[in-house]
Amino acid sequence: MIRSIPFRRAARVAAVLVVLVSLFGTTPALAAKDRTPPTTPTNLQATATTTNSVTLAWNPSTDNAGTVSYRVHLVSPSTEKVANQTNLTWTSLSSNTTYSFYVYAVDKAGNRSANSNTVTVTTQAPNTAPTTPTNLHATAVAHTTVTLAWNPSTDNSGSVTYRIEMSSIYSSWAMETTQTSLTWTSLSPNTTYSFYVNAFDSQGNRSANSNTLTVTTLADTTPPTSPELSGIVLGPSQVSLSWTAATDENQWWSLPYQVFVNGSPATHVNWDAERRVHIRHLTPATTYTFTVQAYDTSNNRSTSNPVTLTTQPSSDTVPPTAPTNLHLVSDQGGGEFYIGWTQSTDDVDPQYAIEYEIYVNGVMSALPVSAGVDEDFVYARPECVNTVVVRAVDRTGNTSAPSNELTHFPWGVCP
Repeated sequence: MIRSIPFRRAARVAAVLVVLVSLFGTTPALAAKDRTPPTTPTNLQATATTTNSVTLAWNPSTDNAGTVSYRVHLVSPSTEKVANQTNLTWTSLSSNTTYSFYVYAVDKAGNRSANSNTVTVTTQAPNTAPTTPTNLHATAVAHTTVTLAWNPSTDNSGSVTYRIEMSSIYSSWAMETTQTSLTWTSLSPNTTYSFYVNAFDSQGNRSANSNTLTVTTLADTTPPTSPELSGIVLGPSQVSLSWTAATDENQWWSLPYQVFVNGSPATHVNWDAERRVHIRHLTPATTYTFTVQAYDTSNNRSTSNPVTLTTQPSSDTVPPTAPTNLHLVSDQGGGEFYIGWTQSTDDVDPQYAIEYEIYVNGVMSALPVSAGVDEDFVYARPECVNTVVVRAVDRTGNTSAPSNELTHFPWGVCP
């Protein structure tokens, strides 16, 4: 006999089926539970450590449902943290302590993957300095360079930087490198230098200093190349000289020069440029031989070709009148100032031809001498008090008496 289901009960069953179909889009028989776990995350590794943290990263899992989250498990003490990305920084750890971690993936249905590989990490020790670099030694010594090498330091962070300190009687300096060798350049020949090295890590922890190494660079005995000298006569008392640049194998910067008149150092030299001068206060109608010497830091010298010049004749023996009313025009600061005066007159030369030599504490200014002016610029001497006078010079070289004195304090009030 077939039992019939009462109408009301059948209606309730039908209503339930309608709800289930609306929720799952199919019948209960077809809405099977997701039982497929995600794939296992792989290549778990520590990417960074500090004294109290470990940063972990791993390759992602995949899942048929599309998305997963991860559980990062600390083995001891056993605890877990959730990560929605493929990396996590575990904080609040103890320093200088070993920890083990593994990770697994979980999908939305709660299916869990197998565990990844286990990684074991030791946090950094607090304030641990690198070991001291040892055996600092020179592997090569030249006139201006020294090549240094040393045994490496170790550090719990895995990497260090080296600081090499240099000192001499002239200066001290430091350089840094991540290598265990370094070539120190731009040194002076025949000079003694001291070096030592230390190591520091990314936290700023610094090792003790290595042994101190003392090295003397090779002596330089080679002179510069010889300059090529030329000159012209400017009148009864002056000539102009210029020359080509000399070079030196051990000195890349400009070389200094010295001018000689008849074999002796020139005394009245006024520099117009690095390699051009006026020689002043020569005797009229007189023949002179000029040379220029270039010299390096070791005082090796080369001499130019000689140039012979004869000054023009002159019968003028009367100097110009002395400049008057010498006064300060302006102080530019930093030892630079302008001075002014009332111009001189001369019995032969017009005012525009009269030159003015400025003397500060008895030393003539190295700046070019100007003619026909009543104002000029001057550099202060290093002394606290600067006493300035001006002398007028005519074309024959006759020189006036000094002007009145100007006392100036370019560096402030004297102590």
